[in-house]
Amino acid sequence: MPRYYWVYILAPLLLIYTVATGLRPSAVRACLMALFYFSAPVFGRKFNAISALAAAALAIHFFAPAHIFDIGCILSFSVMLGLIVLFKPLSDLLKRAFRVEPMEAQALLYQVSEDFKKAARIRRRARFLAFTAELLGVTTSAWLASMPLSAYFFERITPGGVVANMIITPCALMLVTAGVIGFAVSFFSIWLAACFNNAAGFFTTIMIKTAVLISGCPFVRFEVKNWPLAGVWLWFAALFLIAWLLRRYTRKSGSDLSWLDGQGVKS
Repeated sequence: MPRYYWVYILAPLLLIYTVATGLRPSAVRACLMALFYFSAPVFGRKFNAISALAAAALAIHFFAPAHIFDIGCILSFSVMLGLIVLFKPLSDLLKRAFRVEPMEAQALLYQVSEDFKKAARIRRRARFLAFTAELLGVTTSAWLASMPLSAYFFERITPGGVVANMIITPCALMLVTAGVIGFAVSFFSIWLAACFNNAAGFFTTIMIKTAVLISGCPFVRFEVKNWPLAGVWLWFAALFLIAWLLRRYTRKSGSDLSWLDGQGVKS
């Protein structure tokens, strides 16, 4: 299905899910951003995540101006902006460090030479490393965007959050998926709904225990006093500069096969 039709299916599903989960502020912000993003083709515009984030921020603060001082709202939009700006170049850099592209090329070469088992093995390894790079990119981007605000508002820096989110992030995805399916099947099968709700509870337990376990480890958080507001702005300016440099670096791709060295072929 062409992407410009997605909004007609996603919009009612998003609205129903947001209402069903209690219209929480974070859910409303996410719903508005998704609606703005996927409705862009309806108005003859291109998909643009930053524009969708800005439109959601304008809409929320127009109807509830007091949210401009809400710490949760500030953190939510800041982390989302950090993900938009940092995730792609950071994950691309990690994929390059993990040599994902050479592995995919090697798998293709082995497939052409009809060595399907080795091609499948290398492809599985490449997919795992790509998933790890993207997961680490998500958690690191979110932490980098939230760190100065956490230091300013709560006088605390928590580097352990990067490690914890490596487990919590996929569990959160599974939790939401189980919740959505459980809500959908509840209209015709209470037993199935209970199964998926128990699955959601299982992933919730893993998330809680992970957070408790990581928080008990040494060097996972540090107290900071009187973090200046100017330091917050300088941090974000540095992040935007780093994101710009990373994008320029990762765009310099090896259009030839010079990266396909002997070590890669031997693997």
